[in-house]
Amino acid sequence: MAATASKTIKCEIVTPEKVVFTGEVEMLVATTTMGEVGILPLHIPLVTELCVGELRIKQNNNWIRMFIGRGFLKFSLDIATVLVSEAEFATDIDVVESKQEADRLAKAIEEKTDGIDFDKLQEEYQAALAKIRVASKK
Repeated sequence: MAATASKTIKCEIVTPEKVVFTGEVEMLVATTTMGEVGILPLHIPLVTELCVGELRIKQNNNWIRMFIGRGFLKFSLDIATVLVSEAEFATDIDVVESKQEADRLAKAIEEKTDGIDFDKLQEEYQAALAKIRVASKK
């Protein structure tokens, strides 16, 4: 009897605070430091660094969009583990709050105050913009 191909991936998305998502998915798409990667069942084993931005998971023929912070994706034997600094479903993102945060950070960057970690400010600013982009695609 021939082996049947798996039709789903067991996916778990974890932050330092909690498990954000666990479930069987048909596909996931993430932005890595090398570009966008799509993972389907039976994909070759992979460990890659994830960038701040959007993670898409396809479950029951529906796409679920999430904002994710920096982290890593490990895939092996149809199990995807996403370890990220933060994760938020697009439907839970407060766009007004994210825009206010982006404006505040842009102003702080513009002011160039001594003693401020500009790399950190820039990273936070890019994260706020990414949240706005992800939320606008709900």
